[in-house]
Amino acid sequence: MDKLSVALCLTSLVLLGSAGQSVALPSCPSSGIFHNCFGTWTNDDGSKYVGEWRNDKEHGQGTYTYGRSSQWAGDKYVGEYRDGKMHGHGTYTFADGEKYVGDIKDGKRHGQGTYTFTDGSIEEGVWENDSFIRAEKVPASQEIDASGGGGSAALPECDVAEEVWNNCFAAWTFDSGDNYVGEWLDNNAHGQGIYNYASGDQYVGEWRNNKQHGQGILTFGPSSQWAGDQYVGEWTDDKKHGQGTYTFADGSVLEGIWENDNFLYAQKVIPDVPEETQKKATVMSGSDELVTASSGSGFAVSASGHILTNYHVIEGCDSVQIHHQGDTIKAKIIAHDSYNDLALLKGDFKPSTVLALSRDNPELLQDIYVAGYPFGQAISASIKVTKGIVSSLTGLEDNVSNLQIDAALQPGNSGGPILDEKGNVVGVAVAKLDLMAVVESWGVVPENTNFGVKSMIAANLLQSNNVELKAPNTEAISKSILGKWMSDGTYYLSCWMTMAQIEQMRAQKVMFKSFD
Repeated sequence: MDKLSVALCLTSLVLLGSAGQSVALPSCPSSGIFHNCFGTWTNDDGSKYVGEWRNDKEHGQGTYTYGRSSQWAGDKYVGEYRDGKMHGHGTYTFADGEKYVGDIKDGKRHGQGTYTFTDGSIEEGVWENDSFIRAEKVPASQEIDASGGGGSAALPECDVAEEVWNNCFAAWTFDSGDNYVGEWLDNNAHGQGIYNYASGDQYVGEWRNNKQHGQGILTFGPSSQWAGDQYVGEWTDDKKHGQGTYTFADGSVLEGIWENDNFLYAQKVIPDVPEETQKKATVMSGSDELVTASSGSGFAVSASGHILTNYHVIEGCDSVQIHHQGDTIKAKIIAHDSYNDLALLKGDFKPSTVLALSRDNPELLQDIYVAGYPFGQAISASIKVTKGIVSSLTGLEDNVSNLQIDAALQPGNSGGPILDEKGNVVGVAVAKLDLMAVVESWGVVPENTNFGVKSMIAANLLQSNNVELKAPNTEAISKSILGKWMSDGTYYLSCWMTMAQIEQMRAQKVMFKSFD
């Protein structure tokens, strides 16, 4: 891998809404406490850990390879850690080829998991403190699986002839298509059990009187609106309540204290860490009141009120508002393209100026202008413009959907137009290189390295949503006209959320800040 490729792997992008986003943790220091960082540590026996740290302990995602001098030489673990112990979901591969894939708690197999032996045979089901408790297979009927379920290690199998299942283990399929295999008390799911929902969701853990209660794992299936998400932690009466970790499908994590399905606050002050490195948790008020969480820029692309911006500017927003010359218009999110980081909004108004998308490919050294609202309205409420050139026809890792420019971009510029000298949009401002990541990997301060999404990509989103594109301008225009077009056609956008939503997004490493 060449030096550039290495740098790109180490370098993250900062998205330019007032919600800045860092993709990766910083590298751990060469000495001192490893806290909220990514680093490597080699033990005296040759074992090596590579991954995330907190409070000088392995915490987060990591890989541990046991050295030749270790009693577990040749074994390898890839997965989640908490406070120095394997904890969460992971894969443990033994030196002889046997493998465990599943849930782990405090360094032990605990929860849903699959163990594959060297002969190819498999144990799949529920584990507890490193012991295999029972298979997870649920019969397709309402009969007990006397051969496959294995029963409970502590309870006898329920008798199908009995009207009341009490202090026994059995499987049952409901009319809804849901099924439960586990322990029963007075005909209620009570104790340890697995509940498979017809929707594809699955809960593995403790029950009390037909409700999820105690320690449990809820995994959302592919048909769920939360597909791929998982909660591991404490429950009370079917609600997340107590200590818990919610892992989103994109890998981001919300870890801390829950109450009645609401996230209250992150892990409290970490002991034995210098005060300046501690991030004290903010207790959420639980209020449903909407507050400004972030801001960005956008521009008019139709006379009927369509606004184009970045997806990350409006992602997770409960409400989006368009601000221009003293007016505030509520926006409706029409469509988004998360892959290319674009979003189409619509407000109930008629823009005085509509910006046209260029039909031409951008050219190297082409003069460009970027319009937007960097730093929101903290400096002033008026639009800001920077000038530069197209410095590359591709983005990071040769992303042909992007172009690189040297015009200055700041938080709040996200979603603003990049225009040519004729007033046509050649790109949508989206990101800049992360200063600290580049300094750390290259030892230099990056200058004038910013990115935008090409207009042809934006045009595809508009056309697929039946937005009639304005014809590009073909005549030369004066700087005063260009400035007026940018001022009249570019808008300040604000994202509104509840405090609980803001805290949740913060926990996903999207740090929102209001600049109002």
